[in-house]
Amino acid sequence: MPNDSFLQLRFVGDRFSNQSIPFDVLLGIAHFKALIVEASRIEYLKHRRNCKRISSRFSPSIELRLTGIKEGIVQVGISMEESTTMPLSANQVSYFRRGLDSVVRTIHKAGYGEEIEVPEVTEERSSHFDMIGKTLEYGEEMHLICPDSIANECKFAVFTRQISAKLRSRTPTDDVACSDFAVSGHISELDQENNAFRLQLHDGRRIDASISSDLLDFALDAFNGYRRGLQAEVRGIGLTNSDGEVIEINKITELFINDPLNISRQLDKLRELRDGWLDGEGRAPSCDGMLWIE
Repeated sequence: MPNDSFLQLRFVGDRFSNQSIPFDVLLGIAHFKALIVEASRIEYLKHRRNCKRISSRFSPSIELRLTGIKEGIVQVGISMEESTTMPLSANQVSYFRRGLDSVVRTIHKAGYGEEIEVPEVTEERSSHFDMIGKTLEYGEEMHLICPDSIANECKFAVFTRQISAKLRSRTPTDDVACSDFAVSGHISELDQENNAFRLQLHDGRRIDASISSDLLDFALDAFNGYRRGLQAEVRGIGLTNSDGEVIEINKITELFINDPLNISRQLDKLRELRDGWLDGEGRAPSCDGMLWIE
């Protein structure tokens, strides 16, 4: 049961200018099936309040397939087809379409800063948004077009890496804000061609970011000193959670090498320790004690 108008994805960015799609982006597209299936399950239970569970035949009955790239623009069609072993019922088609509408509506809300309800971004759905977002570079866009949307307001949405970060962080326990930040870490990877690098923080987290050409030399110095433990301090604007931790870097305004003999920088590492840091028993130093030492 081919349906070429189920979903269309249009890509905007330098990597798509030669009418081709990088393979890693295709891997990200594969996560749309999991997103749509998970959303359709929620829609199914929402409209059948007396139903507590879903048949195991619900998910395997759908197959999503790429239907080709349009000429002139980088746009692929995704068709919804019934499985060769499990035919789709009319009700299932309706719920899969409602699930797609839910996914597109959530992305649209995130792009316009609208309030997103908790059921719209479950922990599972958030992880799929994250996997798709990681395949896009800064400045690139993925346009979602739904010609046969059930709800008219769900016909179009724009997905970017920044929107992915917002959706990843809108789980019930997170509170994300866009603010100024300053963070130190090691530059473990550097892409000079695309002006991008990976910052490894003291807590083990890794954050990818783009950098302007005038700061690239500083990033290169930090990268070359990675094996020696050289650190860079990065300042800019990004997304931070309720604990003040940076989870996404949107713009870097300053980047410089930390002086390894700077006592304040060394004490900053100690300030990041938390109770249980040593085999579950180490105690974190007190703020007053750290200030006294400094």
